[in-house]
Amino acid sequence: MKSYKFYIPIISVFLNCASMVCILKQDLPSAEPVSLTLKQCISFAREKSELLEMRLERINQAGYRLKQARGGRLPDIRYQYSLSLREKLSDTSGEGMDSKFVLNQPLYKGSKKTLLIDYSKAYIEKEKLDYLTLARELDIEVTYAFYNLVRIDSDIANLSNTFKLMTDRLNELSDRVKLGKSRDTEVLSVESQIASLRAQLETYYGERAKHIETLSFLTGVAPDSIAVNDDMPPVKDVAPLEKYTGLIRHRSDVESARQELLMQTFKTRSAKGSALPGINLSGAWHTHRNGNLSGVGWETLFSLDIPLYQGGILKGGLAEEKSRLKEYETMLSLAIRQAELNIKTLYNDCIASVKQVEALKSAYQKSVENYNLQLRDYRYGLVNNLDVIQTMMSMSDTKLTLDRTLIQAKSDFAVLEITSKND
Repeated sequence: MKSYKFYIPIISVFLNCASMVCILKQDLPSAEPVSLTLKQCISFAREKSELLEMRLERINQAGYRLKQARGGRLPDIRYQYSLSLREKLSDTSGEGMDSKFVLNQPLYKGSKKTLLIDYSKAYIEKEKLDYLTLARELDIEVTYAFYNLVRIDSDIANLSNTFKLMTDRLNELSDRVKLGKSRDTEVLSVESQIASLRAQLETYYGERAKHIETLSFLTGVAPDSIAVNDDMPPVKDVAPLEKYTGLIRHRSDVESARQELLMQTFKTRSAKGSALPGINLSGAWHTHRNGNLSGVGWETLFSLDIPLYQGGILKGGLAEEKSRLKEYETMLSLAIRQAELNIKTLYNDCIASVKQVEALKSAYQKSVENYNLQLRDYRYGLVNNLDVIQTMMSMSDTKLTLDRTLIQAKSDFAVLEITSKND
């Protein structure tokens, strides 16, 4: 019993310490959201993407196929052992055993082995290019998700500012009602507008939650820890279209189409080689042999295989591969045209957004001036409360549209830069 009593104070101290730690952890403030730039989001997304990871495995698989293709030109060496049992006659043994090392070396098969190696090399390059294409598409998806969140944060800030203006307006009207300078209906009109703004604000918060989940899924960052930091300056000038269209012919998706055409070229040449003779060298070294050839230790066989007629199989196969070659040539042309269309569409969207920004800046400046004049005229009784509210909402809507267009111009420009990249 004395030994147990010795541990009681120690256990008590341990439990008290554990309780203090739990209390302190509860009192600690929660971690602040991580402020992420677009570049950081793209970096996190590339590290997190399972699709990119799977594509890397496909590159590895293509490398293993190349090793197999190279192995096809090397000799095939085997050890073979056979034991046969049969009826025993007076002059023969009841069993036969054969033990030998066998070598088989293909010498010529219409260059099919070499073409298979070339095909495998082109396939590796295609997989690498497809990886770059997938990475670029991921970058674009992250860019859209990033600027969707930037846009909704801007919308919330603008709506909150409108809410403040409307609240200030309500306070002023309440004071005027007490003085008998305004009617109760004017107060109710503003209160109705405030209720509508509050409902719209809740809608924006719901939309923001969806955009945060999307960005969290792409980057792997916890939703509660995400805050975006748009460090891109406003877009003022965009380079000429030729800068972007001149790059797309070497973009990864276009180069991938070229590799597919090259691969089909190798397959077409291989189909032609199927009609050529095949030459093979084989040999065996017997470690044990029964029968009449028991004294023969080794043998070599040189064989020639000439295809003469297979019912049109070879001719039909070659025609099929030639047809596929034309198909891949058309696919390459289509890939180039689609890439050009993609760049031109993004470029025109970006230019339009930049031009809209300049026009909206002027419109917003005039709407602010108009609002201030409406407030002054209202105090002099020249306009009514409805005119002031309409002017305020018009100014707020113009500011909302201006900020959205600024963000859209950044998004369009970022996507344009990413889309025209060669890597």
